[in-house]
Amino acid sequence: MAARGFVEGVQGYTNDDASVVNCRFASGAIANFYSACCADGGGGGVALSVYARSHTILFTGWEHTARILAAEQEPREIKGESNIFQVEDRAFLQAVRAGDPAPVLCPYPDGLRTTEVTLAANRSMETGKAVTLEQ
Repeated sequence: MAARGFVEGVQGYTNDDASVVNCRFASGAIANFYSACCADGGGGGVALSVYARSHTILFTGWEHTARILAAEQEPREIKGESNIFQVEDRAFLQAVRAGDPAPVLCPYPDGLRTTEVTLAANRSMETGKAVTLEQ
């Protein structure tokens, strides 16, 4: 689902103000993806929470710091990198200039699959119906 109408007065703005996508994978695992471009209260960031039977990994902030929680263990934290989007953009541009994909950590097939999932989510938001992708 997507929502619009919260962000006003921004010339050229065409994003959904907020969206939520629910997915069921072939394995039976489920995921929920959400975004909110309408929140302007400061802070913000990117978050990813992964839950498994005896582990939880919480990625937070613009730098993607990871907090790892495991059953019967002390929590661990792995600090992310500052300016992560600049780091990612620099690696991509370096790869294009050099004709060498090695600096890009996402293999092309994974990037393509991500694009397929994104387009399916857009189609679902447009139609209000679930979209099934081939494996």
